[in-house]
Amino acid sequence: MEIVKYGNVLNVMPMPKLYAKEMDIFMQVISKMQFTDKQELVFDGFEFFKELKKLPQNKEQSYEYLFEAFSEFAGKILGFKIEYYDEPTDTQYAFVCFDSLKFDYSTSKVHIHAQKDFYNIIKNYKLGFTSFELLEFADLSSTYTKILYRLLKQFRTTGLCVISIEKFRELMQVPDSYDMCDIDARVLKQAIKELSAERNLLNQQRIPFKDLKCEKIKGGGRGRGGIVKGLKFTFKKEATIDLLNKAYKGLILNTAKYALVKIIEISGDEPNIEVKFLMLDDNKISKCDANGEDAIITLTFESFEKLERVIAYYKNKS
Repeated sequence: MEIVKYGNVLNVMPMPKLYAKEMDIFMQVISKMQFTDKQELVFDGFEFFKELKKLPQNKEQSYEYLFEAFSEFAGKILGFKIEYYDEPTDTQYAFVCFDSLKFDYSTSKVHIHAQKDFYNIIKNYKLGFTSFELLEFADLSSTYTKILYRLLKQFRTTGLCVISIEKFRELMQVPDSYDMCDIDARVLKQAIKELSAERNLLNQQRIPFKDLKCEKIKGGGRGRGGIVKGLKFTFKKEATIDLLNKAYKGLILNTAKYALVKIIEISGDEPNIEVKFLMLDDNKISKCDANGEDAIITLTFESFEKLERVIAYYKNKS
């Protein structure tokens, strides 16, 4: 399962208006960027589109369609300038997300060079980070739902998100013509319904946010109940360790030494994260029982970042 991880600052930055599928592509690029120490990201184009095609809503789409969606995304993201004000440092910023994007047809390699400031935002976890499963994000149907999902995931470990109505309008890219009743009907109602929908026999995916509710924060003013100044979202909080288990439990890693390395369970917290592995080599497989009890070992990691880097390395190792 691919994990998307980036610094929380990205959630409060104005982004270009991307369609739902373009958002999926953007997050897939971000998921690859988190494991590189360079501003330039190079990956196999065919493998990238194969990964896109694995997402539920893309299974019936042709590769030509996905390539066109990627081209439209590239055009938008390369031509978009981010502008925002950082209040703690009293600094105004303006920059593009990526300096260049190249598809080499002779090698099928995609080269994406991130602009320095944007790269630093993705990789800077000092103010916390947002983390979620790419598959769960891609399974959401609307643009509004995807944006709200990203915002709420920042507060996954507290279960509480409070935001001013002005900032909410900006981040959700709500048209200026929308009154509060329009935001209720066209933005919040659909998004909250999808993000907290109970599962059934036809839909076995997890609930992204259990017990999700939205409360209006009102100030003084005329009209019934006063003017809406902000929104308060509450939901059942989720521990980072739960997210890691959802993403990696049962994952088989590729190593040269062992015939099988499988993640059994992840537990604990920083700086003592314990990971149980089932590790079998060709010479010992016959000595293990059906559950591989003799081959289970536990390794300790001091941070989630180091653990995810190790998993990413052995997951992608050829």
